[in-house]
Amino acid sequence: MKNFQESILDAIGRFLISDTKSIWSLEYWTTDSGITAVSTLIGAVVGAGIAGSIQALVSRQEFSRNRAQAEGDRLEKQKAAAVKITAKVFTISNQLYSILATFLDALEEARAGGNQNIALWQRLLPISGLPLNPTRIDEDEIALLFVMRKGQTATDLMLLSEKFYSLVEAVRTFNERRTQLTDVMPASMTGALGTTILTEDQYRAVAPRMHELTVLAEGISEALVEDIDYTIATVEKIGQEFEAHFGRGAVPIANFPPIVQERLERFKALIAENGSSMEAVHPYASSFWTV
Repeated sequence: MKNFQESILDAIGRFLISDTKSIWSLEYWTTDSGITAVSTLIGAVVGAGIAGSIQALVSRQEFSRNRAQAEGDRLEKQKAAAVKITAKVFTISNQLYSILATFLDALEEARAGGNQNIALWQRLLPISGLPLNPTRIDEDEIALLFVMRKGQTATDLMLLSEKFYSLVEAVRTFNERRTQLTDVMPASMTGALGTTILTEDQYRAVAPRMHELTVLAEGISEALVEDIDYTIATVEKIGQEFEAHFGRGAVPIANFPPIVQERLERFKALIAENGSSMEAVHPYASSFWTV
């Protein structure tokens, strides 16, 4: 099929066909050559117009397809990021619950043995299996929430990530320093309770370290309660916002079983039983739970 330029050139060529009449005269346009030239020109112009309209329609359809594809790709990318955020929040929640369960078990064991009144650091046990690299929500994942215009939720997730990282590091420090202290305190055992009788000088030497452990244990306990409450609230919030943005069922939602709140309340009650009944036995006695 000839294009517009080729049709015009063909029509002009027809003007050059030998004829006794000038192409600038009216009589020329009534001859066969003139009529043919006019027909060719009209056909070329009309054909070019139709071709242009078709091309414009095709271009619009192609643009619509590309835009729809880009929108689909963007939505799928957002869903993938949302699923990744949810998976990380699941992981953080489970690890927080694991720390809570370990500390709670130690406090309940101490209480069952009648040792609920010794200092908090002495009742809490070191935790094994702490994550070497605590789960953190990275900048690319947080960026999704800013794209969704959920800046406050993004801030909440960043804070949740940092709070969890700080808690794990605090527990790791507590583990190390408690073990270092109890390793240099030979104890006589009564069941799972080890008791060390110190001289006044020995007691003064280790008293700062015991004070440090007391502060650490109390800080960790308070942070653990706060972090779990904060995590539950944040998880519920992002679940609602993901459902509103992507639709129900499009992204998995984290839920906390009622037992978590029940165990958290028991933990709060047990850490409140904080004191040291050993001073009534000996002014320089120190006891610690070992199971």
